[in-house]
Amino acid sequence: MGISPFFHLAKRVIKTLTSAQASRNRAYGAYDLRKDYNRTIVNALLMTLGVVLMVVAAIEAYQQGKLVCASMCGGVWIAGIFLVACAVFRFYIEQITLLANDEK
Repeated sequence: MGISPFFHLAKRVIKTLTSAQASRNRAYGAYDLRKDYNRTIVNALLMTLGVVLMVVAAIEAYQQGKLVCASMCGGVWIAGIFLVACAVFRFYIEQITLLANDEK
């Protein structure tokens, strides 16, 4: 009879507080942020890498005075554009998927 009733009461209180916290987190968007964190980081890394490659290629082309797609500089520029396009496409597809799931 000693600790057992208090233990069960404390367990119920903790469970109630935890479920209240979880519903509050979902209400203000923390759940969505945590759920989509990995995808957001991948998109940000792809976009950043693509922009950096494009800037490096633009600086190199400016120093040479021309941008030729068949050169190393042109290849880096095209790779940068490709990475940025992939990040934008991924983001667009994710937004369409989220909208489709919200309509259900």
